[in-house]
Amino acid sequence: MDARLKSVWIAGAGYLGRPLAQQLAAQAYRIVASSRHELSGVNWHYWDFQAALLVQDFQQTDVWVVLLPPSGAVDYVAQMQVLCEQAQAANIRHVVYTSSTSVYGDAARVCDERSPIAPQTESARKIAACENIWLQSGLPHISVLRLGGLYDDERHPAKRLSGRVDIAGGNQVVNVVHRQHAIQALIDVVQQPKESVLNIVERGHPTRAEFYTAEAARLGLPVPVFNVDDAHRGKVIVSCHQHWSF
Repeated sequence: MDARLKSVWIAGAGYLGRPLAQQLAAQAYRIVASSRHELSGVNWHYWDFQAALLVQDFQQTDVWVVLLPPSGAVDYVAQMQVLCEQAQAANIRHVVYTSSTSVYGDAARVCDERSPIAPQTESARKIAACENIWLQSGLPHISVLRLGGLYDDERHPAKRLSGRVDIAGGNQVVNVVHRQHAIQALIDVVQQPKESVLNIVERGHPTRAEFYTAEAARLGLPVPVFNVDDAHRGKVIVSCHQHWSF
């Protein structure tokens, strides 16, 4: 489909959704962005994940990009089921759902898209249940993007660790993705639907000590000091599809 004719509804236009809306609009997509708080600089419509029971006119688009985290509703899974039923009723042809690499759990192993999931936290279990809702929806195109930990200079986890000492887990690898790389992956699947689950992570996989020390120094912050005696490496997230590793 010609990008100039494709319309996209972004549900949850916040840290990831707002710049995604702006960048898609710059590429001639017709964009509607929704959240509970008014946004400037985008075609915004008020929408409440917990309260929306009927499909609104502005949701009648070619693609839905669902960026709603578990914290976005008291009963996240039930509300996602409602949203899926709305997509089915509206005959939406392509839905992109942003998941998390947390669905793989914490066991030390290499995980690609073929690996069994083992969510351990309540949040990860909810996300896994919502993945299944979309994957079993019967809609023509479902893209599930399992994102590593998001970061950029605006919201950098190094800021929380800056100056601390004797931090555990220094030898664990990090499974992260820069916000702009996550946005580019979302743009790619909007442009060309992928009927699959995709891990979206940075390719390098430095240790926590390496990553946070280097990033704190780059940002001009006091560097954290890690305890590197713990040899536990943790899980390593990779992708079967090299295009989706950055």
